[in-house]
Amino acid sequence: GKVIGMAEGTGMILIVILFGVRTGSWRLTLIPFVNTAICLFLAEAICYPLASSGLVTVPSFVPNVCMFLCIALSVDYSFFHLSRLQELRKAEVDFVSAVEGMVQTAGRVVLVSGVVLLFTWLALACFPVFGVDS
Repeated sequence: GKVIGMAEGTGMILIVILFGVRTGSWRLTLIPFVNTAICLFLAEAICYPLASSGLVTVPSFVPNVCMFLCIALSVDYSFFHLSRLQELRKAEVDFVSAVEGMVQTAGRVVLVSGVVLLFTWLALACFPVFGVDS
């Protein structure tokens, strides 16, 4: 079944509101959407030539997984970084130092999370997953 709210895209409204409230800047809410658009463009630019050439057989669920991961990771990682940036800015740290602090602290969280996801997806690529055939 579909998750209520996300199937129609109405869940994005809640995400935007929560993101704007937490970061305290409505302009910063554009960053996850820009990240998502760039991520989707790059995924399409890499996958389409491989799939259309016949070198790789792409199952029908791949576009949905790409969309899900692009949205989830772009929003989550932007949230980690921008929340930390705003915390440092509220503590009256100058902008350059706040960006450095953001990367030093939230960057570790993103790195560890990314490595965990990398190994998870590599494990899924190495072992057959039944029930997801197209």
